[in-house]
Amino acid sequence: GQGKTGDVKAFWPELAEAVGWIVEAGGVAVIAHPLKYKYTRMKLRRLVVDFKAAGGQAIEVLSGRQTPAQVVQLQRLAAEFELEVSAGSDFHRDGQYSPQLGVSLPRLAAASGVWRRWSGAAISVNNESAE
Repeated sequence: GQGKTGDVKAFWPELAEAVGWIVEAGGVAVIAHPLKYKYTRMKLRRLVVDFKAAGGQAIEVLSGRQTPAQVVQLQRLAAEFELEVSAGSDFHRDGQYSPQLGVSLPRLAAASGVWRRWSGAAISVNNESAE
């Protein structure tokens, strides 16, 4: 609780600072789980504008729980702001209510995926396997 012995304040870096660290380290800055925070469409667009201006490079369009309409919405946002897309199952462990491991990539065949950046780790969208 506030003011108690275990009260430790969390200090989050500014978006531009965090994106800068990722890019400077050779990573790809991705907005993960963009619909998790239940932003309005306008607030989500503002996040993407700020993220792109900070040097952000991609947005996760598949993370295991989006509806097909939400995937389309995120793909449009990625295309509009010229962001690459990423995908993940958001699999953390086996469990009755956990997402399944892996994602179906054919829906993203036309998108520019971050996975295409790394040779030797190429993913075939047609047969959904890693090389």
